[in-house]
Amino acid sequence: MTAAGAASGASWAARLAARRAWEPPERRGGGRALAVTAHPDDEVLALGGVLVTLAARGWAVDLLVLTDGEASYPGLGADAGRRLAAVRRAELDAAWQRLGLAERGRVLRAGLPDTRLPEVEEEVRSAVVRAAAAGGAPDLVLGLWEHDPHRDHACAARAAAALAAELGVPSVRAPLWARVWWASGDERVPWGSVTRVPLGEEARERLSRALAAHASQVVGFEGAGPLLAPGALTALAGDGLVVVP
Repeated sequence: MTAAGAASGASWAARLAARRAWEPPERRGGGRALAVTAHPDDEVLALGGVLVTLAARGWAVDLLVLTDGEASYPGLGADAGRRLAAVRRAELDAAWQRLGLAERGRVLRAGLPDTRLPEVEEEVRSAVVRAAAAGGAPDLVLGLWEHDPHRDHACAARAAAALAAELGVPSVRAPLWARVWWASGDERVPWGSVTRVPLGEEARERLSRALAAHASQVVGFEGAGPLLAPGALTALAGDGLVVVP
């Protein structure tokens, strides 16, 4: 971990500590949520705090992951990419179990091309609509952030936001790589709409075990990686961060 990475993580944490805590909508007996992500591991890195909070409140949650993350290591050949996709599908199933959500909802997969979601944006939107219909209309839509610097994340976020608007239900949006690549004082960060997702020790342990399930990203794959360096994980550590409309 570099000194710059540690400083960036501390800066984000300090600003986040001053934000109000996020609370899910009140639903007697829990509600139903649909989470939309671009890649396996987004559910932990971006939405993990929200997901464990909902699970603790009795919510049912379905997850739609739009790609299998087969292009996370661009230097891999086609055959290795297919092997990586299979590995990442299994890793996501294990992470979902460790988050405590396997009994509360399903993992749905669209199988769209990794790193190329903006090129198939209509298919992205159709996949999100189908996922919502398959599980019954959600009371809450969870997504990534439409201004995240990763273009797949931004595309996935636009589709999730469009669904929430169409259904007239609340949504939350979670920045991911913005927290790693940008300084906390960057003017693009909408601090006025940011809320903090407070995590207790049990929730932090659950998230740590879920992230460890994504070994291809945190350890490496066939000699490549890891993709998630210690500095990035430091920047993402601590309470969750979500943007609310």
